[in-house]
Amino acid sequence: RRQRQMCIRDRYVKKEFWINKWKNKEIGFHQENYNEYLTEFWPEICKDKQAVLVPLCGKTKDMLYLIEKGHQVIGIDVSEIAAKEFFLENKIEFEVREEENYKVFFNDDISFFVGDIFDIKLDELKGAKYLFDRASLIALPPEIRKKLAHLLFRDLKITDGLVITMSFDDDELGPPFSVPPADVVDLLAGKYKITEVETHIEQGSEVTVHSGKISTRFEHIMRLSESIIKI
Repeated sequence: RRQRQMCIRDRYVKKEFWINKWKNKEIGFHQENYNEYLTEFWPEICKDKQAVLVPLCGKTKDMLYLIEKGHQVIGIDVSEIAAKEFFLENKIEFEVREEENYKVFFNDDISFFVGDIFDIKLDELKGAKYLFDRASLIALPPEIRKKLAHLLFRDLKITDGLVITMSFDDDELGPPFSVPPADVVDLLAGKYKITEVETHIEQGSEVTVHSGKISTRFEHIMRLSESIIKI
């Protein structure tokens, strides 16, 4: 079992896996409309117009929603196809800036970074106050998830956010990987107050993740707010 877990983790930490998903148009994870939890809960979470970080964003229209709410958006994804399709499909003009290990597609409303999130200069991301994440924590296996959490929640000055994860009873499957609320609490280690605002259950023979079928999937919608405890 451990050998299988290591094989799965090695396969899915490689950014080429996600790049190839976009090349092959295997993007069943993409939602054509705004995420329903974002539109329901975001107005209560974020009362000002400061910048929002959307890690592993793909071409999600959720970024359009955030722009319409007056936020600057900082999106990050490894796929240049995702970036181009986001701007072209939504008829948004953009410019491109090239750095050593990544590109930035940008205009006055959004900076869309194309590359490995760990390669992006920290100063480029420090303007983000808020986080919206329905993709990054569940996309990565535990050891890389911890590294990502350190970047998002320690190195950056995120104060509030909305995080959507899922959990199921086979931790060998993924991505998306099973990330129950307790794992999110462990990742944040006291820096944030975490409120699980809703949980949805999906059951049946057609419930799957990319690498297999599961009987039951829980979807967790969690609000983050900065704790009075500083670490």
